Amino acid sequence: MIKKAVPKSKYKLDLYLNNGDIREFDLEPYLKYEAFEELKNEANFKNFIIDELGGIDWQNGGSFSYDTLISNSISLIAKEN
Repeated sequence: MIKKAVPKSKYKLDLYLNNGDIREFDLEPYLKYEAFEELKNEANFKNFIIDELGGIDWQNGGSFSYDTLISNSISLIAKEN
């Protein structure tokens, strides 16, 4: 589950998970879709909530489910062998 999300530059979010993982989700490829157009505005991009199912919902457009966020993000924590 996502416990915290931090907006970064260039439409990226750092996702802090309950299991200790930190993942980076890049929203930029989605900005071409009408549902996410208003998020090109930085203030709108930063105005989101984490919903009860662990997804991200923006006040001015668009949302992503937890599964979509995890499947389309990269871990920022190096895996040990």
